[in-house]
Amino acid sequence: MIGINISTRNRYHVLKYSLERFAKYKPEDSMIVVIDDDSVDWKRNKQLVKDYGFIYLKNEVRKGIPFSKERGFRCLKHCEVMFFFDDDTFPKVKGWEKPFIKGMKIKPHLAYLKKWCHIKPLGTARDGIVQYSGAAGCMMAFTKEMYPMILGLGTGSMYGGWHHHLSLKLVGGYYSIENAQEYIYSFDIDHPPQDFDFAFNSSVSPEERKNKK
Repeated sequence: MIGINISTRNRYHVLKYSLERFAKYKPEDSMIVVIDDDSVDWKRNKQLVKDYGFIYLKNEVRKGIPFSKERGFRCLKHCEVMFFFDDDTFPKVKGWEKPFIKGMKIKPHLAYLKKWCHIKPLGTARDGIVQYSGAAGCMMAFTKEMYPMILGLGTGSMYGGWHHHLSLKLVGGYYSIENAQEYIYSFDIDHPPQDFDFAFNSSVSPEERKNKK
């Protein structure tokens, strides 16, 4: 089974936009869990998730992005492969998961990466895998074997660069599949879509960013 976790907070319209695409491109034999980090309007989020037939879980108090993702790991640890998405990141095409699953036979942990800001490819692709100079946590993929090494992900940070440290711990670098942008889209990396008609704000407050770990 394929496990898909989506973490969200206070971005109903962003979540709705992404869930429409997940519903359209959901892989066969997969389970989608949405972890809500104590959104103000959480009841509307819950109804939205249920309308799509996905699983909704809510943190009782604000816990932060790493905690939400680790909670997703615990829910999906029985799955052979696990994909972890921010609420502003979603698949673009049917079968998006297949090149990542193939790539994880070489690197058991991959992310959605492309040339962006300070992140650059380090050389050319080898066996369909590209190493990058940095990481982004908007979409991360793991094999089931990675689960024991991921425990503790959600401690000591609300935001920060936890995904950088995790990638270094698991595979010693930052890796993605070749041409990952053909399969995945991220508001942060690729800019808000042109047909998204609402304000796009971070789920992390300015105060949290000032104090991020």
